[in-house]
Order: sequence, then C-alpha cells, then structure tokens
Amino acid sequence: MRGWRALKHFCTDAGQYGLNIPADSYVDQGLRMIRTTDAVPGGGLTRAEDGVFVPPGALEPRYELEHGDLLLSRSGSLGRYVHYQKAMGSATFAGFLVRFRPQPDVSSSYLSHCFHSSFFQASIEAEAVSSTIANFNAERYANVRLPWWEPIEQRAIADFLDTETARIDALIAKKQRLLDVLEEQFEAQLVDALLGGFDPVHGRGEVSAGSTVAQLGVAIELHRGHDLPSQVRREGEYPVVSSGGVSDHHHEFMCEGPGVVTGRYGTVGEVFFVEDRYWPLNTTLYVSDFRGNDPRWTYYLLWALPLNFDEEKSAVTGINRNVVGQLRLPLPPVHRQRE
Repeated sequence: MRGWRALKHFCTDAGQYGLNIPADSYVDQGLRMIRTTDAVPGGGLTRAEDGVFVPPGALEPRYELEHGDLLLSRSGSLGRYVHYQKAMGSATFAGFLVRFRPQPDVSSSYLSHCFHSSFFQASIEAEAVSSTIANFNAERYANVRLPWWEPIEQRAIADFLDTETARIDALIAKKQRLLDVLEEQFEAQLVDALLGGFDPVHGRGEVSAGSTVAQLGVAIELHRGHDLPSQVRREGEYPVVSSGGVSDHHHEFMCEGPGVVTGRYGTVGEVFFVEDRYWPLNTTLYVSDFRGNDPRWTYYLLWALPLNFDEEKSAVTGINRNVVGQLRLPLPPVHRQRE
C-alpha cells in the first residue's frame, strides 16, 4: 500500500449532487431515476421494474450516469452506495445521492470494494452529522480517506475480490437452495403429522384413531390483539408482538404466557410462539384460551392450517377470526399432541 488518500484524489471531481424531480414528472419509460432506496448491499440495484423513470430530454448531459460512476447516499442510510454499470440501463440519480466519477486510470471496482468495507462504513459513522436525520454532504464524502495503491495494483485487488465474491455468492446461493428444499420437506412433514390427508377447508378425509374432528373456533379461542400506540409505549421487559413478530418491548403486558400469535393482516400466515407474558398488537390474532390443548401443538397447528384460505374473497388483505374459526381439523388427545 502507498498510504492513504482522500476520495476526491481518486475522482475527476469532488462530488456531483443529483436531481430533485417531483414525483408527478415520472414517466413509464425513459432514464431510470436511481434513488437511495434502490441501492442494495454490495453496490447493486433493485430490479428495474421496481424503479421510476424520467424523460431523457429533460436532463442536462452531466446528470446522465457513465459506466463506473459511484453514487453515495447523503441522507438517511449513510454509506449506502451504487456502483453503476452499463448493464443496469441508462440512468440518472436523485438529489439524496452524490456521484463520484473515478479518474480514467482508477478502478471503479476497487472503489466499490472500499465503500463496502468495514473501515469505510466506520469512517462515515464517525464523521456523520446528526440532525433530524443523519446527513453527509459531498465535501465530507470527498475527504474520507481510502488506501491508495497504484492503478495496476487496484485492478489486481479488484479482480481478486470480484472472483472471491462471486465464488462466495455461488456458495451462499447453493446453501440457500438446500435450505429452501429442507424447509419444504419440513413443511410437508409438519402438515402430514398434523393433518394427514385431511382437508381443513372442506372437512373431508380420514383422521387417525383416537382423534375427533373439530372446528378451529371450538378447539381454541382466537382473539384480536390490543391497541398500543407507539407514543404511549415505555421501555420494559414484555415483548410487543405484531403481525411480523416481536417488534418492541413495553413495561406492561396484556397476556400471560405461553402464547401463540398470528398476523391478522399485513404478514398473514406467520405464527409466533411466546414463552412468557406479552402484548399482542391489534394487527394480530392470539390464542386467548387453549381449552386444554397443548400450546406448542397449537402453534404448529396454526402454522400448518391455511389461515388465509378466504383471503381472495375479501376486499381487504387479511384474515377474519370468525372465518378461520370454521376450519376443521383432526383433534387428537393431549398426550398425542405432546408427542
């Protein structure tokens, strides 16, 4: 390494701010307007169909991106960045981003790896200005120091890291595919263990010896969660459970544990088990009475049942406790439930 240099010494300028274009100026086709929210970890972009576009003729040429340009977020999620490449399609960039264009002999891939590093992110965090939201201007970014190597060494480092990153990404993708297969197998085994070939929507099929057929609303009692506005919450030990799981903690509880909670709308179909006292929010349904059934078995049962089976018939995405209460299920004795 040949020492450290400020980012501006790697680039042709000290940072170009993006455009502030009103939302009513967006069009269906044209130049993609890259925003802070479009950036994904590693310098990539969200899918093009998730973006917005502006008329190409309405922009000065200096606002059009060139291959290798680097965009850094200057508000909110500081350090988030995009390494723009031609394959991403013609694009410009929004006002909360600042563009740095590498000098011709500087490797943009090398700078991208620097931006992704822990030392760069730590530098941003240490230098950040705190106001209503974190903000960071072009001058501050331009003066962040990076390790300087000669251009030929930058390219060698970037090539090595690109190769290793691709190899690791391939391993992660392979592992994820394996996890997906295992999850599908587990789901199938879970449904088979709890329902067998029984159809809970139409109430058809055989049940195992010793089991009876019951409606869900008879086997257990589901209740809508309780309001708890964020402005009245106080830090405490009791988990606040929303449709997406534990989202906060509060100094008071509404229910004794153990508890089983599922999303009423929002994240429908997710089920959560809570060991101790908790507060279920009004976006959830929770089991207010297990009626003698095993709580852990009840958790798996709700996980296996098609709680959103009637969702398409509703004008509002979500589930209704009176509707799902009509689902039928095989109800084994408690000792079998525990097994």
